[in-house]
Amino acid sequence: MSIVDEKRAGAPGNSRIVHFPPLEGDEFATNSISTGIYTWYNFIPLNLFYQFRRFANLYFLCTMFLQVIPAVSLTKGVPTILLPLGFVLAVTAIKDAIEDFRRHRSDRELNSRRCLVSRAGGWVECKWKEIVVGDIVKVVDGAMFPSDLVALCCAGESDTVYMETSNLDGETNLKPRFCRAQTRGFRFVSP
Repeated sequence: MSIVDEKRAGAPGNSRIVHFPPLEGDEFATNSISTGIYTWYNFIPLNLFYQFRRFANLYFLCTMFLQVIPAVSLTKGVPTILLPLGFVLAVTAIKDAIEDFRRHRSDRELNSRRCLVSRAGGWVECKWKEIVVGDIVKVVDGAMFPSDLVALCCAGESDTVYMETSNLDGETNLKPRFCRAQTRGFRFVSP
């Protein structure tokens, strides 16, 4: 079975075909979420790069370099601005490290949430990060689920799924999503 998505990029004739199950050799990104900016090996250079993109920090860095030159410095070559600049950079780096640690922790929690996936003829509970393209995910009423799913069918007769997208856009009202026309008649039963 294949599903053609005609609304891809809004251009007529610009469509894609998604095969189920995926064809041999199809490569897709993982379902793991990573919102963190830094890793342990790039924190210092990347953080300094982001901090010196701010005009004020760059200005004080240039001022510090000018203070090192005794001919143009009022401080006789002593970089007196180094201590305040270093303090501001260190406090900002600590704040950024704490924020990024919280992002990584939130990502781990989100990736470790569980859902029901159809595998080997039955429903298996697996983590969100283990979902791959072509998996059929069973969503029960009121449960959270990964946002990158296509509604194939639903238990109701109208083939309309109502979902809240507050984690994506902050809106708490229910939005209707319609099941694909190619799969509307399907009914999946629990084994």
